[in-house]
Amino acid sequence: MSLEDIQARKAIVERLVDRTAAKGRVFSNRTLPIRVEDLPAIYVQMRTVRSQLYIVSGRRQYQREPDVEIECIAAKGADDFADNLADLMAEDVEALLELDPTLGGCISDLSVVGDARVGIDEEGSQPVAAAIVPVRLVYFKDAIECDPAALAHFESLSVVYETTGVMPPIAPTFLPPSGP
Repeated sequence: MSLEDIQARKAIVERLVDRTAAKGRVFSNRTLPIRVEDLPAIYVQMRTVRSQLYIVSGRRQYQREPDVEIECIAAKGADDFADNLADLMAEDVEALLELDPTLGGCISDLSVVGDARVGIDEEGSQPVAAAIVPVRLVYFKDAIECDPAALAHFESLSVVYETTGVMPPIAPTFLPPSGP
């Protein structure tokens, strides 16, 4: 995850704090178990990042497209059902993000991709629901320039991360050699 990804998630959190039913309980990660007494809450989580290299006027630049899920979690309230509250929070999230799709200039654009998904879990002491808003961010980042001679002996570069048990395996990406 790049610094820009972290800054974009932080900008989303700042946009949502105290503007939804979650009030100040908007987080950029989920480090602790969710407790019913801490709901409603919103979690902004990075899922995947697509990156493509462009060369414009000799300048190498990456277009990065992180996919973010904004999870609105609610428990049954005194006057509403958990899924209704989670859905209303998701609507608020969408409306607040549409006010400025650049997040104050932090990114180039953002868009909600697909429909919000709402689910409910009735196994605990009281029903808890989550509405997930899928969002795609877009921004550009200059590629790091390097000495081509230092990489001349490489035919391809492959980076593989061990994710066994965490997520499905991802095929390595091979980059074609660049140079004259």
